[in-house]
Amino acid sequence: MSETKKYFGFGLCFQSDIPLDELLPCEEKADVFIIEGRTPENLAKQKKKGILYQAAKNQFLLTIPETGRFYVQNGNKIIFQRFKENDDKSIRVFLLSTVLAALFIQRGLFPLHSGSVNINGTAILFSGISGAGKSSMVTGYYKQGAPVLNDDVTLITEIDNKLMVVPGFPRIKLWADTLKAFDENPDDYAKIRDSIEKRHVPIHDVFYNEPIPVSKIFILAVRNTPGIEIKEVAGIEKFNVLRRHTFRYQFIEGLEMTKEHFQTISRIAEEVKVYRLFRPRKGFFVPELIKAVNEKLKD
Repeated sequence: MSETKKYFGFGLCFQSDIPLDELLPCEEKADVFIIEGRTPENLAKQKKKGILYQAAKNQFLLTIPETGRFYVQNGNKIIFQRFKENDDKSIRVFLLSTVLAALFIQRGLFPLHSGSVNINGTAILFSGISGAGKSSMVTGYYKQGAPVLNDDVTLITEIDNKLMVVPGFPRIKLWADTLKAFDENPDDYAKIRDSIEKRHVPIHDVFYNEPIPVSKIFILAVRNTPGIEIKEVAGIEKFNVLRRHTFRYQFIEGLEMTKEHFQTISRIAEEVKVYRLFRPRKGFFVPELIKAVNEKLKD
């Protein structure tokens, strides 16, 4: 077992038995405890069950074959059990994504499947399904010197009655092909897991570590026609789009947080402008997309 240390990310201090060097150091009192130990194999009172997970009020269990099992309790404790030794990379991949999403939901926080950057003191979000280009957009802005808030998961919470984005941690995860499109050598960056070609890109130089107000959300979409287009989303479609792009939305019912999620998404839909950002299905269009977004931000 590694030495227990404390780390900061998403506005929380984590005391962890596994190194989380992706996060920043924390000197405050711990909000969440990450403990290596034995987990239950099943939840006694399951509210909902998926292929890899089980959920109940204040309890969540995730089992990843050949990696480990993760048990999340009460929004303040994560217990992980390894299935094989010396594979911290795989444990961290799931711990810092799906497992944290369950913990956030238990705490009444609902992460959007979005990357986010700081543009003129407000948060601009890029949301979409896996592979839509969220990290590419964040990287494009990063290359232009824009402060980065989050890569793949963005938390929106209320601070002093304002909707604010809480920064995550200073890393972007990019596929090798995407790095090449940005004229980067993938071999210069560590793999997030030995078995896949996705890499960690440290961004300490432009990471912004303070909550800032939400400004606009762009939903990334592809189509088979040429050109780039931005269309505002309104009405019930706006609510539904935000609901669908909640990270690990399928966990919410089982964790018995449906009402709280509805209230949060309703408020975001009421106060924040949402757009669809269309691009052609094939090709690398990040510079053109950033130009189009910057024009929209002038409105």
